[in-house]
Amino acid sequence: MAGKSDQQKRMEHVWRLLSYAVKLVLKADDGIVCFNAVNGEPRLVERVRQELASLFPGRDANQVEVEIVNELKRTVKGYRRCASLDEWLDNVFFTYHAGLYKNRPIFWHIASSQGTSRFAFGALVHYHRFDQNRMAKLRSSYLRDAIEEFRREAGLADKAGRSDDRLEWQAKVEEAQALDNKLQLIQEGHHEGTEGGERDYRILTPWKEPHQRPKGWDPDLDDGVKVNIEPFEKAGVLRMGKVT
Repeated sequence: MAGKSDQQKRMEHVWRLLSYAVKLVLKADDGIVCFNAVNGEPRLVERVRQELASLFPGRDANQVEVEIVNELKRTVKGYRRCASLDEWLDNVFFTYHAGLYKNRPIFWHIASSQGTSRFAFGALVHYHRFDQNRMAKLRSSYLRDAIEEFRREAGLADKAGRSDDRLEWQAKVEEAQALDNKLQLIQEGHHEGTEGGERDYRILTPWKEPHQRPKGWDPDLDDGVKVNIEPFEKAGVLRMGKVT
C-alpha cells in the first residue's frame, strides 16, 4: 500500500476482498468453477455473492453488493473501472490475481475469447488440482454441457423465427467448439514444427529423461507454474493471454 493515495488504498481493499471471495469459492470446489451455469451448478458470480453474504453476516446481501459495485464504478488511477461484479470477474480478477502472485497464478481463467469482449464460455481452474482427470471433466462435462445448451437455444430461436438470436447462439456454439479444440491440443500434448515452437503444446521439461516427461496434460507441480501454464498461453485460451 506504500505510496498509494487514499482512493487507491480503498479500491485495493475492495479488489482484495473480492479476490478472497473467489479464493473461497475455488477452495470449496473440486477445482473447476464456471462463469456459465452448467452441469447443474450455479455461475461463479452467484457463488461469489454467497461468499460475500457469509463474510458479512447480519448485512443485507444485496446492499453489500451495491456498495461494492459503487466502489468499482469509481475512477481511480491504476484500477480498471467496472460497472458490475460480473465485469470485474470477467476482465479484472485474473490479471489482478496474476500480479499478486508475481505472474505465477494458481487460479487460471480459461475462456473462449480474450480481450474484454464477453466470452461464450469461461471457467476458473485451480492449478494445484487441475490434473488429467479435471482437464477431461472440463471438456467432457462442463464445456460439452455449455455447447449443448447453446445448440438448444439456437434451435429454439430458429423455430421461433428469431434469426438474430439464432445467429448469436450459433456463434457461441462455434466459439465454444473452438475452445474445446484448443484444449484438446493441450490435453493430447500435440506437437508440430519446431520443438518448443508456437505449435508445441506439450509441457516442456528438457531436464528430465524422455520417459519421465509428461505425455499430454499430466502436470507435475514441482515443475512450476511457468512451465505448466505455457501450453495454455500458446493455445490462446487464457483470458489475459501470456502471464509469464
